Amino acid sequence: MAGKILTSLPSDIEENLLAFTNNLRELGVTHIGHGLIVGSLKPTAFFSCKEWAERYDDEDLVSRDPIRACALNTNFKIIPWEYIPSNKEQRPVIEERKREFCSKTGLLISMKHKEFHETFVFGTDSKKHDITHFFSKNSRVLIENLLRFRKEHMRYYTNNDGVDAIQ
Repeated sequence: MAGKILTSLPSDIEENLLAFTNNLRELGVTHIGHGLIVGSLKPTAFFSCKEWAERYDDEDLVSRDPIRACALNTNFKIIPWEYIPSNKEQRPVIEERKREFCSKTGLLISMKHKEFHETFVFGTDSKKHDITHFFSKNSRVLIENLLRFRKEHMRYYTNNDGVDAIQ
């Protein structure tokens, strides 16, 4: 079922997104995922681990990912991973994501705009405090980086599909 989502962006865009990821690693973020659905165009996703990006589409993790399902099928805006509903088929995907990225916990930020739907997912390996405390403590930096991710990732659509970038 490969081909549902594009998980390999042009190298210049991926390099910039990796640079943003490295800035967040200083806070203790071990995993970043950023997805965009722009109109009827093919959805795109960036993952901080290239191997996960390849597996995500190739192994059809995209159709079994409870984080993506939650973003698509609910109106939740911000939700910790442990509160994301999952079924028997989906649970292994989130557990594999945690193992792959050394993330004990994480947060999904899902924003449905008129022109696009955006998800920003991050995980952390912190055992000291829960993810909501981590988000509260670092919210300014996380939101600033979300906006950087959006602007850079949106370049894919302006460069390749003629869609005006959404600011």
